[in-house]
Formats: sequence, C-alpha cells, structure tokens
Amino acid sequence: MDKKRLPKQSDRLPGIFLLTAIFLLFTACGSITVNFSAPLEGKFNTVRLPEKNFIVIGPVSAFSTEIHTVTPFGIVRKVEGSKITHNDLVIKAAELDADDIINVTIDIKTQGKTSIGSRRQGWERIFYYSGDALAIKYIEDMPKDEYAEEYDSIEILDS
Repeated sequence: MDKKRLPKQSDRLPGIFLLTAIFLLFTACGSITVNFSAPLEGKFNTVRLPEKNFIVIGPVSAFSTEIHTVTPFGIVRKVEGSKITHNDLVIKAAELDADDIINVTIDIKTQGKTSIGSRRQGWERIFYYSGDALAIKYIEDMPKDEYAEEYDSIEILDS
C-alpha cells in the first residue's frame, strides 16, 4: 500500500509568509481620501447687527487656499498659502466704499490622503477657505440725498 505523504508544518511556512507579505504590502500602500467641509467655529459665524441705521451695499466674498506638506518622517513641515480672516472681508468691503460688514461666515473644506505609511512617505493636506459677508454703509454719516431713494422705500413696521 502506498502511504500518502502528509505535508509537514514547515512545508506550509513559505506560503504563509508570502500571504502575510502581500497583505502587509496592500495595507501599507492603501490610502484614505479625506474630503470634509464645515463652518469654522468662533466669532466669525455670528450675526452682528450694528446699533446705527445702515443700508446694505452688497455681498462680499473672499477665497483662499492653504497647503500643509510634510516630508517623509516629518523632517520638513511646510505651510503655503493663507487663511481667510475678518480683515480680508473688510478690505473687500472697503473696495465697495462700505463702512462695515455684517453676517460674516467663514467656511473650510479639507482635502487630503492619509495612509498607514503616511509617516514614512510624507503627506499633503489642502484647506480651502471661503468667507462671505454683507457690506453696509451707515446712513448717519451720509447726506440724506445719497440714501433717500433706497432708505425711504423701506417700510418700518411698528410692533
């Protein structure tokens, strides 16, 4: 009778090592793409109405991109670009000859890839900022004939 030879444990080890190596290779090379949008928290997402009478000049917007890059093993960290600030919107409003801005919102969208090997390979994350506000002009500082047409057409309701 022929006896079938049963495989030894040591005969299966190269196959197990090969499968483990392939699994680790795919795990280390796999990446996750991150796309996230949210309003920035804090004082820039509040509605502030001035105590003086005003007329709305128009909307103002500002956009900016900020790129964070980290080289392999975190040796060099570089930030390019800038964030949107309240002053950027004030400058845009000044171009319209406005006195102030109200209803300021600044939003952020994050885009980037991360993986298990990000620390070894380096990574890049991009932040897109957008800011919106309403430019206004105070009417106490203006002669009546400049704002009369717009201001007199508004009905003020007594409650």
